[in-house]
Amino acid sequence: MNRNEWKQMVPGLLGIASVAIGFVAWALIQFGSPREAASYIQGDRLLIEPRMAWVGEGQAGEGRQATFLVRNRSNEPVTIVGASSSCSCVLTDRLPIQIPPGQDRSLHVEFHLDGKPSERVEQSLTYITDYAPQPTIPVKIAGRVVEPSEPH
Repeated sequence: MNRNEWKQMVPGLLGIASVAIGFVAWALIQFGSPREAASYIQGDRLLIEPRMAWVGEGQAGEGRQATFLVRNRSNEPVTIVGASSSCSCVLTDRLPIQIPPGQDRSLHVEFHLDGKPSERVEQSLTYITDYAPQPTIPVKIAGRVVEPSEPH
């Protein structure tokens, strides 16, 4: 490309960059992150962070805590009515928990590391809601089993 062609492209590139920067700024102000903004744009009104909780390392059978923050971006109260998991090694807060519109609630989980030493353990947990447009909120919990003598 010659110099004149580059000069003609600059206004368009600056326009695209301005739109991208504007979107990121809007996402940070309104939602705290571009990922939450993208979820909202896709129709999700119940946003959860993190989607994958790392509980660290521990010995087999050891319980580790994870916390998920659920934000209700709908215009109505939403109740987390229950949860289901891929194993019996996950225990959740007492449910149901109601989340008023525009507010958030922390959900606490105890995850028991079941596995062989040096093994990464990952399980799925699905929160069940009374909100028809988004009846479930899936998350994952992971950790690593270590030998009893290994520091963690």
